[in-house]
Amino acid sequence: MHALLLDRLQGEFELLASATSVDAALAAARGAAATDRILIDTDSLPQDPATVIAKLALLGPAPILALSSAAAPGSATASALLRAGATALVAKPAGPLPLIWEGEDGAPLVQTLREALTR
Repeated sequence: MHALLLDRLQGEFELLASATSVDAALAAARGAAATDRILIDTDSLPQDPATVIAKLALLGPAPILALSSAAAPGSATASALLRAGATALVAKPAGPLPLIWEGEDGAPLVQTLREALTR
């Protein structure tokens, strides 16, 4: 999913760092002097997402956008992520996405993500 979203957003946003582990994400966030926003896919974390978001929130003022299939608005998961420091939640479908998005497939998710990233 990460590669699909990055491909769809290419040219609109500059990616300063990408990480596939919690430790790498924390190191990237610490090392990026110009972090405007942090986008984190909470479904792919091996640790508790709220704990990871709380650690990221301690690193600086950059808004943290949590991409999640489990954090429905008003749910206990959404509340925990927001209390931990997430500034916005973006819902995504559960399960695998197609390797190629043709036409409007995936457009609602990409549009919601664009809106959250530009707030």
